Amino acid sequence: MVRSKEESPRCPATQPNTGVIVGKLDGKVAVITGGSSGMALAGARLFVQEGAHVVITGRRKEVVDEAVMLIGRNATGVQADSANLDDLDRLFDVVRREKGAIDVLWANADWPQCDWRAG
Repeated sequence: MVRSKEESPRCPATQPNTGVIVGKLDGKVAVITGGSSGMALAGARLFVQEGAHVVITGRRKEVVDEAVMLIGRNATGVQADSANLDDLDRLFDVVRREKGAIDVLWANADWPQCDWRAG
């Protein structure tokens, strides 16, 4: 059965920002690896709406910078590849220096563009 648009529940993440902050994450620091695009970027925007400061990462600096501008307030971007231990050390140094501690860690990973299906 196909429901009409009026009958279908709508995902809050796709709704326009009304400016109302519930505050579930007030004062919290969230680190989101791979947060410069896709689902993780949408999550970062929601975290900020709930009062968190987000630190997002991505491999391409220009994409990270664009995502930070899109998120707006309470966002920091760090160019980092989660598969590179030196990049992760630098990421956590930035968080420690600027925010002190991490309250939420979203370890988001990109899926390789190759055919991953077996057989």
